[in-house]
Amino acid sequence: MSLAPSVTWLHIFRVVERGPFRAAAAARALAECVMQTLSVVLQRCRLKRFRLRAVGVLVVCASQSAFAQTSANLRINTVVSGSVRDSAGMAIAGADVMIDGTRLRAVTSDDGGFRLVGMTEGLEFVSVRRLGFRPMTMSVDVQLGTVTRVVLTLARVQVILPTVVVTNMNVMRDPTRGMSDRRNKSGGGHYFSRADIDAVRPQVMTDLIRRVPGARVAAVGNTRNAIRFRGAKCPPLVWLDGLPLGSSEFDIDALSTGSVEAIEVYSGFASIPAQFTMSLSLKQQCGAILVWSRQGEGTPRRRKNNSAASDLAVMVEELAVFSAEQVDIQARHDSVGFVQPAYPDSLLRLRAGGDVLAEFVVDTMGRVLMEHFSIISSSHPAFSAAVEKAVQDARFNPARKEGRKVRQAVQWPFRFRALTGEAVAAGKKV
Repeated sequence: MSLAPSVTWLHIFRVVERGPFRAAAAARALAECVMQTLSVVLQRCRLKRFRLRAVGVLVVCASQSAFAQTSANLRINTVVSGSVRDSAGMAIAGADVMIDGTRLRAVTSDDGGFRLVGMTEGLEFVSVRRLGFRPMTMSVDVQLGTVTRVVLTLARVQVILPTVVVTNMNVMRDPTRGMSDRRNKSGGGHYFSRADIDAVRPQVMTDLIRRVPGARVAAVGNTRNAIRFRGAKCPPLVWLDGLPLGSSEFDIDALSTGSVEAIEVYSGFASIPAQFTMSLSLKQQCGAILVWSRQGEGTPRRRKNNSAASDLAVMVEELAVFSAEQVDIQARHDSVGFVQPAYPDSLLRLRAGGDVLAEFVVDTMGRVLMEHFSIISSSHPAFSAAVEKAVQDARFNPARKEGRKVRQAVQWPFRFRALTGEAVAAGKKV
């Protein structure tokens, strides 16, 4: 017997394999093939009843297999994506998003985004949780083979520390910018940018100083590589990030070459910029060396899937760390370890302001555990980097629960506001 329906089973499976967007064509082809196969069997075959039943079972099994493959392909392209935000519209990072009753789960990225793939068609319930916010659930009508986009808004419930307002009274400036201005105006010094330092690859700082005409490097007292300029018997005054490093001999090799952004060398008093002369010291007559460290604007540490936030949520559930609501006395910022992030110079030039909400753990000694640090929301990565750098030096009065010191999860808001020239002069906020 020859079975030759116009639509073959091989054709159906090839259609299915081409992807879920051919699913409708595959379903129609499958139905046509089943009908044609049964028709040919009934017309051309004089088989016993049990053989016809066997053929029918085979046809049904093949049909179910093709439909299952089509459904699987459609589910792969069934997506719920979107973002999680707070009531002010700021993106929330590190939030857990899941489809109820399934194993589908995602953690929001730094921009609050998430993507869930592989759900079934129909009404699904999307739940989102984040430490410090009220959990919420939203119903979503999912269409098979499509992308459904949602925005989930969380309301804050955790008590947070008072907002730290950061202004341009404390600016994180680019040291090479000032160096370039001085070089263009006076030209009396010798200058090394970070690119120059990388090109030379010095082992120690004095390897760079040796390149300055008239500079000598020799042992003096306990200093192995003391610096003297031509005609001078005293050491030059060394400045680090705008502050003088004392009046005695300073071993500049104590500074790591990898931590330096730029160096300015002035071998005589006449060439030293006015703001770096000290009238109370005769050392100014022996030259000056200005060293600028590589603080810059920094880059936030990249955390895979915001694991710090997820790990902290688990620690709170296991009572290894307590939230602000769970303690009797909350952790308080100690004024001795006052925190004031530097305003990123690039954003200040644009008069750009923004907000950052940081999260971390304060231990029983009042120290910040940076391994649990994360940014919940931020207006700009440079603001985040400034906050992260400042927070690690903060000191707290630790939280207490039932009379004993405990570790607490802390959320701390920062607000960056650029002041006008008049406000800066008056020391007031606009």
